[in-house]
Amino acid sequence: MREVDFWEMVQCNSIRVLYDVRPVDHRGEHHSRHSRFSVAAFRSQCRARGIIYKPMPLGRESAYGMLAHMQSDEARHTLVELVWQAKRKRTAFLGQEENWLDDRRQVAAEELAKVGHTVEHITSTGATERHQAGIAFPDWLTREESRLKMLEKKRAAGDLEKNVKSRIDRSSEAIAAALLRPAEEVDAMAELRNAANQSELVVAQRKLARYQRLADEKGPLAGKVLKNTPQWITREAHAQAEWVSAKKKEKEGSKTSAASSTCEVGPALVSESACAAEPSSLDTTREEEPQDEGAGPCSVNDTSDAVTDGTQDGMPTRSTWRSRRTHAREAGENVSRG
Repeated sequence: MREVDFWEMVQCNSIRVLYDVRPVDHRGEHHSRHSRFSVAAFRSQCRARGIIYKPMPLGRESAYGMLAHMQSDEARHTLVELVWQAKRKRTAFLGQEENWLDDRRQVAAEELAKVGHTVEHITSTGATERHQAGIAFPDWLTREESRLKMLEKKRAAGDLEKNVKSRIDRSSEAIAAALLRPAEEVDAMAELRNAANQSELVVAQRKLARYQRLADEKGPLAGKVLKNTPQWITREAHAQAEWVSAKKKEKEGSKTSAASSTCEVGPALVSESACAAEPSSLDTTREEEPQDEGAGPCSVNDTSDAVTDGTQDGMPTRSTWRSRRTHAREAGENVSRG
């Protein structure tokens, strides 16, 4: 939607109070597809038009989505304040998507409609559609809580998958185009002045420090560059860089230790199994030794003794070299059979 069409739609419906209930990410930052719909742009445009603008995010990631956040006291207080404003002036709350069926604001509309308040959805043409209570939420909305909890666990464990760039984005032509494209300059002092309260100021400080850290890491390939940067933002950026490097080293160390422990376990098991097998083999030889001494006709030792004796029971023996060869062949057959 174009900016002109949006403000014409607001003007046609006589909106005097605008609540921005778009959710924020795990850092507490708003992400809009276009810069004209950012929080700073809305704040300046509403101030110029005499509209009260209040960013009150619902369904943030730290609260595990819209349905889970709606059960908290914070979300209920936001709805109470919105109803209080609606009794005095025509009030609207803003979502992300153009169609309300594809947006999380349908949960807030459902909660208000359940208790008897009148909620109307404004379409892109400026027409209104009354919300009927009792709608069924889509699957992507009901599964949002479990998805965000799993995402939080992966982020805490360091197993979050990074976005992999395609071959086209990593090509020399893409890098050359990024170098020729001028970086977006962000005024640090203006961002700090736009913070309306303490929580927004903290989020703005962290965001500016992250911009500075990424600009130092990427150099000429950085997409955003700060200007009018205070020294304490630079110090916080250095602190973030040290923390990130420490986390990377810790993760690499854990992987290395896991790999070394895996390599050490194999030989240990083999040596233990070999040591466990040795007594059994020794025991068998010890048990067989008495039999060789007393044995029998099948014993190789007995046959060799009979050959070396020269005579047995007073009977002459055959030639020594022939008997030795015969006994050696029989011994080889017995060993191969055993």
